[in-house]
Amino acid sequence: MTALQMACGSCAMHRLCHPLTGAEGWLDAVQARRRLERGQKLFRAGAPQAAIFAVRAGTLKVSAPDGAGGHFIVRFLLPGDAAGLDGLAGGVHPTEAVALEDCQVCEIPRVRAEILAEGIPTVGAVLRSLIASQLAGSQVHSALLARHAAGERVARFLLDLSRRWDERGYSAASFRLPMLRSEIGEHLGLTMESVSRVLSDFQSRGWIRLTRGAIALLDLDQLRACAAIPLR
Repeated sequence: MTALQMACGSCAMHRLCHPLTGAEGWLDAVQARRRLERGQKLFRAGAPQAAIFAVRAGTLKVSAPDGAGGHFIVRFLLPGDAAGLDGLAGGVHPTEAVALEDCQVCEIPRVRAEILAEGIPTVGAVLRSLIASQLAGSQVHSALLARHAAGERVARFLLDLSRRWDERGYSAASFRLPMLRSEIGEHLGLTMESVSRVLSDFQSRGWIRLTRGAIALLDLDQLRACAAIPLR
């Protein structure tokens, strides 16, 4: 496994996986760990939801059908993120998750998650918080697509990745970028050409440095200004 791995204590699902201690540990949440190869689907849109997942290593993209036979990318999952929560409402996955590189995920059967959530109030609160966080993120993303120009969208995307890696204890200024330009464009409502043009412009200005499969953010203040985010 070459992808970065998330320690259990830093995972979004930690409180669900380890809700009890000592003799109280009568029901383990995690049933199995699964390995995915690049391009392999973790779950398909329209499939019954049998489990929720925690990403332990690697990066995945989550896509939703667009109603015209295609799809659009709603989020990218990093180590420590939860996956499959949007299927809890109707028991069917409305999205699909695909590995962008070799990945490892922890699988928590839906029935076990429900038993723990009903029996232990703190676990139920964790699940509700994770779902609310994803909903809030979707609303922010919708506003991004509706109100911001291409440069602002790309700058905000890079800064969001920087923040998320920083929260996980990794470098906020240099990280891997396993998604294709076309996939970033799908996520941001831009063409691949627009994404490439903006990244090239950022690099020529000295704000970023692109290498194969990775990026370094060299001037966070300029990126924040481009993204219309107040400087700290």
